[in-house]
Amino acid sequence: MGAGGGSLIVPTKDSLVALAPSGLPAVPVNQLVPTIEGTLQVGDLVAADAGLWSNLPTGYTYAWQRCEVASGTCTAIPGASSANYVVSSADAGSTLRVLVSASNDHGTSSAVASTVSAPVTTDGAFPVVLDLPQISGSPVSGQTLTATAGTWLDTPTDETYQWEDCDAAGDVCTAIAGAAQATYTLGPGDVGAAIEVRVAAVNAAGAATAVSAPTAVVSPAPPGLVPAPISQSPPIVAGTPAIGATLTATPGTWSGSGPISYSYLSLLCTTSCSSIPGANGPTVTVSYADAGGALEVVVAAANAGGAGLAVSAPTALVPSDGPSTLLPTAASTLSCGAARSGARALRIVLTSQANVSKVLARHAAMFMLTVPTGGRLIVAWYLTRGHAKHVLIGTGNVTFARAGRWALALHLRRRGERLLSDLHHGASLLALAELFPTHGQTQTAESQFRLRG
Repeated sequence: MGAGGGSLIVPTKDSLVALAPSGLPAVPVNQLVPTIEGTLQVGDLVAADAGLWSNLPTGYTYAWQRCEVASGTCTAIPGASSANYVVSSADAGSTLRVLVSASNDHGTSSAVASTVSAPVTTDGAFPVVLDLPQISGSPVSGQTLTATAGTWLDTPTDETYQWEDCDAAGDVCTAIAGAAQATYTLGPGDVGAAIEVRVAAVNAAGAATAVSAPTAVVSPAPPGLVPAPISQSPPIVAGTPAIGATLTATPGTWSGSGPISYSYLSLLCTTSCSSIPGANGPTVTVSYADAGGALEVVVAAANAGGAGLAVSAPTALVPSDGPSTLLPTAASTLSCGAARSGARALRIVLTSQANVSKVLARHAAMFMLTVPTGGRLIVAWYLTRGHAKHVLIGTGNVTFARAGRWALALHLRRRGERLLSDLHHGASLLALAELFPTHGQTQTAESQFRLRG
């Protein structure tokens, strides 16, 4: 059939070629661009299809390239010069293309680039950046820069930041020690450098990084301008992270002209961190709600020039060792009806196994709750012995603003104290719960626990 203004397409060993009519250049000329065939996953083999060429090529050469998704910039992959290529872990999150040159007895063509592949993934959905991180703020010593993480495909579960001092062009960069938050306050040491931020996005499949464009060169602070405080060493949290213990934070060391004031915010961190209600001073008392998590303290240092932030290292995990008289049986969870249809269950997690006498001394037993939604929970506690009538011995209620882990106290009635003090083996405690969620229908549940005398 005809192609390329009268060229005759014929098959060869490697691909289809076009025979050009006499009078046209004898060196091969590309008629259809090369393509990449195969699965774009780390460890898989992909192959280059040389495309369609005129003038009977006798051979092809290949040069594979790795390309950034956001900028489209491509760089050569060392040693990748055959028609086949095994995708490596270094390619994850990037795209591939291959440059193909065709030759015959009359010479070699210019290299022609293939179409760009889809992003390389691992076995899962790897984070791929669509929009690069951005930096806002004035590049002046004493001012604070703020980074956005950019936009990513395959939603990351975590994003980390690293600020860098670079030359004016942004080509040679050095990581700034301790600058690993979304904000960074410029100091005298940054003057004369351009600033970049490197963002690493992580999900179950792996990690990928993206780098912002550099700022303008950082200029000195104007005369008379008081520079904002800059953290020189992080805050320190002292004390043993145990339920009922008091931890004390020191602000760390800061540069900047005085007077400098400090404010504090304590965080509870599990898979992510959230503020602890009311914990906005240098001391925090560890509660039952903190069990299983680590605590961090954020310190804000402020003066006339502005404010800076610093975060302490996390404490060790808070052990679950508070008081309780309940021993779990095989069915020691309190599950809402919604759990039967796949929703998250409301659970009572027992914090320890203490004697009843400890409850009588405290007039309350404390439990940890994991709740599926915000709302109010009311629990009535009944003592049961064999087939005898249930006797109400105490109540508990708690209001919570969101899903998560909360503390619930069992408040004993006088009759309950009297009954428990005369407790014999074989008694059980029955919990009847009613959950009034912020959104949705009221739910009820019950669970029974064995008591120890």
